Parts: sequence; structure tokens; C-alpha cells
Amino acid sequence: MSCFDEPSAPITVYILENNHLAAQYLLDILSLDTHIDARTISEISYSATNAPCILLMDQVTFLRCVQKLKILYPFARVLLIGQRNFKKQMLQHVPHEIAGFVEYPEISGNLAPMIRKIWRACSGGATDAADVISLSSPAYSEFCQKLTKREIAVVELMKRRLSNKEIASILDISEATVKFHVTNIFSKTNISRRRELFSIFQEMGQAENDRWAS
Repeated sequence: MSCFDEPSAPITVYILENNHLAAQYLLDILSLDTHIDARTISEISYSATNAPCILLMDQVTFLRCVQKLKILYPFARVLLIGQRNFKKQMLQHVPHEIAGFVEYPEISGNLAPMIRKIWRACSGGATDAADVISLSSPAYSEFCQKLTKREIAVVELMKRRLSNKEIASILDISEATVKFHVTNIFSKTNISRRRELFSIFQEMGQAENDRWAS
């Protein structure tokens, strides 16, 4: 079973929040969902490099430590909370670093469901490709149309520049199976190498920025 599958064990969520009252508010909301194991950390120094997780923080914290996050939490997905008028500032990182965004007034009702949706998307375990890619740009949606759920899961990890061996370990499959999926992905998208894939993702991110800026 993949460590990203619909959880038999709780989803690990790290809340990066220095304000004790704000952290407790988020913990209280997430404690209502038995599939979520939420913990607070006050500094971006705790490393979870060997385990997939979701990082929950506001946009100010994210912008301050985004580079450090990539190093300490390479397998993590970032879920931001913030004000709607700050959302455009985050789009320069979409769809590569940010997995989801919940506005402050929607936290009580939407936070836990968004965490579960992100987790399903990480595993390729959603009901169809459209649900898996719903958190990303229209260009990425079109890119994934011909891919299977498992291939999308592999693409999601390839976007993080992980090797076939690392992808195999995360998805709990053989390295040969990962190579098989990568070959199919390249064939279906008319791509011949990973460098070309990364270039396409960069273009998608820029196109998304332009779309929202216009």
C-alpha cells in the first residue's frame, strides 16, 4: 500500500504557527477529523524528510521560508490559509509548491476536507483524473487528461524532481514499474526526457501567473 493512499493511519499535518491561540484554533478544528493527526511546530527546523505530510501555514510564513521548506520537507504538500486579496501573490508558486489555499472565513468548514483532498491527489487515489488535478492550473489539467491515476501520481512526484528510486519508495512499487509509468507518460505527452517535462511545468506556471494578472 502506498503511504499516500486513503489513510488507514491518520494523515500527518504540521501546523507552522507562532501564535499560540491561532495554533490551538487550527488544532481544535482538525481534531474533529479522526483521519488527521495535526501537530504544531513553532519554527521551520523540524525535518520530516522521510515521511509524506501536509504543511499548514499562512502566506506570510510561506513566503519567508519557502526555500527552506523545499530542503527540509521535500515530500510535503503545502496548504496555505490567508486572505483572498493575498491569493494572487501566491500564484507565482502554483502549481509547483502550493497544493491548496483556504481563506480565513472558510477555515472551520473547508480546512479538513481540503487536507483530505490534497492527500488523495498525492496518491492518485481520487475517483478520476479531473479530481486529482483540480487544485492546479487549466494547462496542467489538459496535460493530465490522457494519464491514468497512477501516472498522475508519478508525474506529481516527478514535478518535485525526485528520482525513479525515490518515487518507487514513496509509492511502494518497484523501480522497474516506475520506469514503465514514466515511459507511458512520455509517450502519451510526446515528451522524450525529464528536462523537457520540467520546462513544460515552468511554462505552465508562467501562463497561470499571466492569466491571473490580466
